[in-house]
Amino acid sequence: FSNNVLVDGACDAACPAGFECRAGVATGCAPGKYAPEVRLVPDHMRDCIPCDPGTFANETNSTSCHPCPAGKTSKMGEHACFDCPAGEYAPRAASPCLSCPAGTYSLAGAGTCTNCTAGRFASEVGTNVACYACDGATTEAATECA
Repeated sequence: FSNNVLVDGACDAACPAGFECRAGVATGCAPGKYAPEVRLVPDHMRDCIPCDPGTFANETNSTSCHPCPAGKTSKMGEHACFDCPAGEYAPRAASPCLSCPAGTYSLAGAGTCTNCTAGRFASEVGTNVACYACDGATTEAATECA
């Protein structure tokens, strides 16, 4: 069996890492799924496991999932990560997208939120614009217009 290419074959006693075994046939795990180790047949763990949210497997025959980088996330069983939408951020690898707090904003794919500058404000969480202009005086990260 190979960990790098799709291989179909018999698995009478053990199912290899990176494969799932059904009815005696080993098939490479599809992208978005993995099998970390050899499993005895018929073991209940003979199927490939979907990658957890915030992780991905982009190749066939994966033995593990990789964490999405900051600013990106994934749904369960995904083969790729996607940008957090504007107004949200993912602060570290393998984390979900979170709404930016009031007084901050973010563009798509952000790993952090940016404070509103003096003279601008964001009163709601999840602001996806560079804050709103304010005629009154505001401080950095303002949540209301004075």
